[in-house]
Amino acid sequence: MQLIFWATTVLLIFFAMTFFVPWLSSQKKIALLIACLFSGTVYALYGYWGSSSLLEQYYSKEAVEASTKQVELRRLMTEFKKEEYRLRFRLEENSKDLDAEWRLLDLLAIKALLENNKSQAKQYWEEALKKSPDNLKEDFKQKLKGLN
Repeated sequence: MQLIFWATTVLLIFFAMTFFVPWLSSQKKIALLIACLFSGTVYALYGYWGSSSLLEQYYSKEAVEASTKQVELRRLMTEFKKEEYRLRFRLEENSKDLDAEWRLLDLLAIKALLENNKSQAKQYWEEALKKSPDNLKEDFKQKLKGLN
């Protein structure tokens, strides 16, 4: 829109300067007048659309915050999927890796919660509770309490 605005401004100045040249025929002067009217119309439209409430939704604080949150959520979901892949890979290499197993179960429980499947999440966290280190068992008990 700004490109149109500045291009029209240049045309308007050019046509305004040539309008007063005496050697132009009357037909060319009418054409220049129409061009000036067109330029004025573009000015008016730019002023209306550029400052009107029609564009406010794109620049409001709420829209910017929503866009930022969406980008952040996408980034977190990407990290989530990468971590899930890493843990599955660790378990493929060593099926007795308890650390990777309870971490994967915790991630799968969170994934189940995101899909509104509380019963599946509860099952994952109960399994993770059995396989997690003693210092983390209380955390899983709190998560299980939060589901009820």
